[in-house]
Parts: sequence; structure tokens; C-alpha cells
Amino acid sequence: MLRTANYSLDCPLWPDHPNQCKTILIVQRFFSSLSLIGCLFIITFIWLFRMYKYFVQRLILFLSISAALSSISFLIGDLYTDHNMCEFQAFIMQYFGWATLLWVVAITINILLVMRNIQSSKYERWFHLFCWGSSLIWATLPFIGNNYGPAGVWCWIKRDATAMRFGTWYIPIFLVIIFLLLAYLKILLFGLQQNGRWSGTYNAENEHSKSMLAKEVKPLAAFPLIYFILSIPPLIYRIDDFTHPHLFPNYTLMVFSVISAPSVGALNAIAFAFYSELLKQLTWEQVKSSFLSHFSSSSTRITHNVEVMDSLPESEYRQEISE
Repeated sequence: MLRTANYSLDCPLWPDHPNQCKTILIVQRFFSSLSLIGCLFIITFIWLFRMYKYFVQRLILFLSISAALSSISFLIGDLYTDHNMCEFQAFIMQYFGWATLLWVVAITINILLVMRNIQSSKYERWFHLFCWGSSLIWATLPFIGNNYGPAGVWCWIKRDATAMRFGTWYIPIFLVIIFLLLAYLKILLFGLQQNGRWSGTYNAENEHSKSMLAKEVKPLAAFPLIYFILSIPPLIYRIDDFTHPHLFPNYTLMVFSVISAPSVGALNAIAFAFYSELLKQLTWEQVKSSFLSHFSSSSTRITHNVEVMDSLPESEYRQEISE
């Protein structure tokens, strides 16, 4: 549909209330922009303080990259997007929506592996294949039968392509959400059990377990919960939309959906700031020093979980590896 001088003719969702379309688009763009800023905040500070040398932080980095690109997918189109751009927006929304979800799953799997004292960093390449490769499959399937197109306030799988929507998104995401819920309950139960074991006792094994949880679990624990909570409003909206296909969309549910769907990056940034102890490093001197260090002549190579300076004595190198 082409834009005309009279906006009221261009609100197919609520023809009798044209301002609601405009409000939805404003809300969508505001929270998408906020989420994009949050993701860029995380990416910038992981780079700035060289936090990417740790596998845990690399998981957060990859999640933030996919969430940032997902936020961009919400910003590049609207009700009036032409056909080619509409298909492009739909594809990248499906691709990076899946990538964000699967990086949350990867983070959850990593936490479960750490709880079992399994070194998860050795599976990093498989995490990449799982997250980026599987997302490509899910994003390519709707091209079969030309199922990408206008889908409300943005472009995605068409509203009448119900089977494709449920087959490539809603049924899988519902199963993933159940997995995240069960995994999070297991993580909480594990934490409570460990606290019970540690209370009133002190030994080297307990201190090692506490340190492991602080470094490997605590920085990641909030991200699956954030995604789980934010996925509920869009899921409710889509279920309502599916059960009332001949009615106009529920405006209230749509508002909650366009607030929560793009907001993963914004809430991730808040969790990242509090759980990574980043706030303690946010001084001008620290930021300036870290920024300039990226352009110094010292040579650095990155391994799985440690940073090894070329000039580091062998004894110190072994000590760092052992830690």
C-alpha cells in the first residue's frame, strides 16, 4: 500500500483509529533504538576492556551482536515498506530473531555444562555452527511458497501463512521456552543446594566452586531469564491474533508486544553492567587507558579463556593457565 496524504487511509490494522498505527510505529522505533544502543554499549565495553579473552564474555558478545542486528531489523521497515525491502526485513528479522534465541540457548547450555564441571569453551565452534547455521535454515524455509511479506507493523511471515508461522517460529520457540524454564529452575535449585553445602564450612573445594559460579555462571544467569520474560507478550499477542483471524489486532496486546520484542538488548545491557562489575571500571582514567591500549605496540594473542602476552615469562603463563 502506498502512503497518501491522508494517514487515516493507511492504517489497515485499525482503520477507525489511524493514530494507533502511528503510535505503534513510534513505540516500536523507540524501544528498538534503545535496544540497539544497549547492544552497542555491551559490544563496545567488551572490546574496550578486552573482556572477549574470556569465553563467558564472548558468549555475551555474540548474543549482543545478534540482538543488535535483530533491533536493526525492527527499524528498517514499517507499514509502507516496498516489496523487496519488505522481504529483506522479514528475512533478517527471522534470521537474527532465531540467532538471538539460539545464543540464549547456548548460554543456558554453557551454564548447565559448567555446573557439571565440563569445560564448555572447547565447544565454541559448535556453538557458532548451531546458532548461525540453524538460524539460516529457519530463515530460508519461509521463502518456499513466497511466505514473507507484510505482517502488521513490520514485515515477516504473512498473516495468512499460519502453518509456516507456527512451523518455523511459534512451535519451536514454545519448546525452547519450556527448555529455558526447566533449565533455569535447575540452575536456581543448583544454586540453593550449593549455598546449603557452603554455609558454615570452609575448604579449598568450596572456595573453588564459589569462584567458578562467580566467574562462569553469575555473569550469564540473567540473560536466559530476560529473554524468557520478554518473549511472553509477543507470544500472547500472536496466539490471540491466531485465534481471532478475522478481527483487527488487539491494540493493547500489540503495544506490549512492540515494547518487549525489540527490548532484549536494552535489558541485556543493564544486566551486563551490574553482573560484569563494569560499573567499577567506568572511570575516565580506566576508559582512556583501555582505549589507548588497543593502539599500543604490545603484541597480544587470544586463547580460549586467557590473554597471553608475548613477553610474559613462562612461569607466569603457566600460573595464568592454571587459574
